[in-house]
Amino acid sequence: MGFSPEKLQSVTSLPKDFLTFWNTNKAEAEKYPLKPIMTLLPERCTDMVNVYHISFQNNGNNSQIYGILCIPKVPAKYPAILKLPGAGVSAYKGEIERTSKGFIILEIGIHGIPVNMPGTVYQDLCKGAMKDYYFMNLSDKDDYYYKRVYMGCVKAIDFIYSLPEFNGNLATFGSSQGGTLSIITAGLDKRVKALAAFYPGLCDMAGYIHGRAGGCHQMFKDKERRTPENIETAQYYM
Repeated sequence: MGFSPEKLQSVTSLPKDFLTFWNTNKAEAEKYPLKPIMTLLPERCTDMVNVYHISFQNNGNNSQIYGILCIPKVPAKYPAILKLPGAGVSAYKGEIERTSKGFIILEIGIHGIPVNMPGTVYQDLCKGAMKDYYFMNLSDKDDYYYKRVYMGCVKAIDFIYSLPEFNGNLATFGSSQGGTLSIITAGLDKRVKALAAFYPGLCDMAGYIHGRAGGCHQMFKDKERRTPENIETAQYYM
């Protein structure tokens, strides 16, 4: 429900070097080859779908992206969907049912860790090393956590394009954090032909600074976080 939603206006200014910033980051990420690894998961495969745990190099020698890839077994060329995750740290099982309808679906994690470990591992990470990851290095736009995330989404498109079963038609999909990543990935890469974003989360983050609510993670609800450096970083990411 919205009250006069047509009157809502953005409170974030677009930095003059916004496009240069992201084009530079994409060019830097392209210097690192994918070096993809695909491991078949026989216990998850069905009569119609092969399921793989995959990984590829992101935007640095020590930066990896992991995910679950589902491909129809019938030899053919298929459209692909890049499914992007909601907030948190968790394992993924893959989109087997949707894949059986004639799609390649890659579901990635964003934290640089395998996505097929026991659930307790992710619970511990959420409470420890990955707690509040969305605030990590917020004061530096060149080292903010979501930089490697956004680049990982673009590199995921590179991975999909490397698949011989892919027919060149690609869409992004996600909800909450994943909805935002779906929009951002489509904005960063023209190879995305369509997107679906459900209740995208990382939107209007500076709203709190201007007397109204902000999006998920409530980044600037805490007044101590409203530093010039943090606000500047948000202009490039949200």
